[in-house]
Amino acid sequence: MKDKAVFKKALPDLLVLVAFIVISFVYFSTAVMDGRKLSQHDSLAAIGQGQESREYMEQNDGERTRWQNSMFGGMPTYQIGPSYNSTKPIDAAKQAYQLFLPNYVYLVFIMMLGFYILMRALKANYLVSALGAIIWAFSSYFFIIIAAGHLWKFITLAYIPPTIAGMILIYRRKYWTGAFLVMVFVAFQLSSNHIQMSYYFMIVMIAIALAYLVEAIKKKQLGVYAKSTGVLIIAGLIGVTANISSLYHTYEYSKETMRGKSELSHHGAENKTDAGLERDYITAWSYGVGETFTLLVPNTKGGASVPLAQNHIAMKKARPEYRELYSQIGQYWGDQPGTSGPVYAGALVMMLFVLGLFIVKGPMKWALLGATILSIMLSWGKNFMGLTDFFIDYVPMYNKFRTVSSILVVAEFTIPLLAALAVKEMVLKPQILRDNMRPLFYSVGLTAGVALLFSFFPCADDLNAMSFALLCSTCPEITEVFINSIHGAEIIAVYVVISRHGDFPSFRRSPYHEATIFDGLVFFRLAAILPCHTHSASPFFLPTILIPNLCRAGLALRVFPPSILSTALCAVSAE
Repeated sequence: MKDKAVFKKALPDLLVLVAFIVISFVYFSTAVMDGRKLSQHDSLAAIGQGQESREYMEQNDGERTRWQNSMFGGMPTYQIGPSYNSTKPIDAAKQAYQLFLPNYVYLVFIMMLGFYILMRALKANYLVSALGAIIWAFSSYFFIIIAAGHLWKFITLAYIPPTIAGMILIYRRKYWTGAFLVMVFVAFQLSSNHIQMSYYFMIVMIAIALAYLVEAIKKKQLGVYAKSTGVLIIAGLIGVTANISSLYHTYEYSKETMRGKSELSHHGAENKTDAGLERDYITAWSYGVGETFTLLVPNTKGGASVPLAQNHIAMKKARPEYRELYSQIGQYWGDQPGTSGPVYAGALVMMLFVLGLFIVKGPMKWALLGATILSIMLSWGKNFMGLTDFFIDYVPMYNKFRTVSSILVVAEFTIPLLAALAVKEMVLKPQILRDNMRPLFYSVGLTAGVALLFSFFPCADDLNAMSFALLCSTCPEITEVFINSIHGAEIIAVYVVISRHGDFPSFRRSPYHEATIFDGLVFFRLAAILPCHTHSASPFFLPTILIPNLCRAGLALRVFPPSILSTALCAVSAE
């Protein structure tokens, strides 16, 4: 009788588990049924890099080499694919957790399952938990990194939600269950060998710990909080020690790499860090401030770094005689050197996230909001060097990791989590919106309103390439006159500003650089020719090109000293 009651209680969770398996198989049905494989850049590169090791094993009766020469002039193989006898039990446990599902299929399955465990730990019912799991797992960003071959990054991210689930259970005084989850999934994370992702999610865990601290202070339960925190730390340390071999060798090897202390620097002492990577290397892939809108509008900066000719929607409206040119122009115009695709949370998810800020109560909401904002600001990197420099200089280990834009995985987690908590609130309290519809109106208005603005003014966040592209497409006669009216003096003026004043701190650190001067020149030139060609301008010409460029030209007065501006303007007036 007792067994029957237990089965009945577990039945909804088992059905959800089956549904996750079915969804994973359906999504990758072509790959499973036809035996197809993704052409993943990093995976293909790894095959070539591991060839030397495989040949060694074949020639030495299966013995592994711990060194190979095919990467970075030679490096230990335990940094490429860690393999220790001590980690074999962890590998076997991971296979069991994945239910021995086929390649690709298990990836989506463990991503959904981990978030489902987290939602159940947060006391959501099985349907809301399943919805949250699907929202999280089917973020477009995760499939972008699968296609790129960043599988260890993906797998590490899949093990983070159940780790946080264990943390929440510990703070809810379910010590044994919570400690087990933390211990197991910390071990799983670290064995996946992408420490950077685990490090970034310490932000979320610290924020949640602070949220429970606030709650403990309010309820005068600091003793219970201290006990829970102690259990959490011990469980986490057990998970860490399960990977101590890999972690120790990584630590030792890092001292001899560019992540260790060096006396050399490419760009002077200000570029160096204390026993870490150089600042320009850390921030090379920095998300643009305007690029942050991709969380709501995915192609705010054009999408992936591929030729414009591959954009079928754009090519439907393209002039066929310019197709050769389109294949040489990239569709991405953001601040990063390149990207496989944007970080997109989903328009509906963003709306629910904003709604959650109104209807979800308690410190957990503020913890998730704080982690979201901090991760976004840190992802800006060189576009927000004040905060970036602080973390590089004062936060332990932050200077060991590059590609700061990847910290947006934190926002990719906190946004759907708060969105799912908002759905949970609406299910538990159906009257919450009936009694007061304003939170819904605010959340829809903020998200749909921003999306609508991008629909009307697609270049509102970037007025360098996009404003000129809009000019070319909507005002061909003005474009021709504009191009013919460009004098060499404008080009010289920009060159003079860059070459003579490139070492000026506010100029070098400013995200506008020469683009601000260029916008000013574009505005004055267009303003000069527009009165003669007003009949050619589209209705959106003035608000989307002239006015924003005037604002950016005015901004130049604040960013640059008068000496620089006078140099540029004198060069223009010399014509």
